[in-house]
Amino acid sequence: MGIVAKIKMLADERKMTIAELERKLDFSNGSIRRWDKQSPSVDRLQKVADFFNVTADSLLDRSGNEPSPKAQSIARRYDNFSSDQQEFFDALFETVERKFDKK
Repeated sequence: MGIVAKIKMLADERKMTIAELERKLDFSNGSIRRWDKQSPSVDRLQKVADFFNVTADSLLDRSGNEPSPKAQSIARRYDNFSSDQQEFFDALFETVERKFDKK
């Protein structure tokens, strides 16, 4: 999946368009769509990654073990949980990991 397609998917999850994202990040109109043909600057790429709380490498498809879109969505939601909610999910995941490590 190309960088623009990934950004579109992330924008869709937030129910926004690429044009709305460009306005929010103070990019010129159509600049993100051009990234399929010309590489973005590191600064602009990082702004998009920070906005969506993902790594620049994941946008560039550089990670060998990139989490699924579902896992990325869950991770973004986790970041917005209260500390009590995060502690609950941390304990839950540790329990699940221990159970599967025993097998």
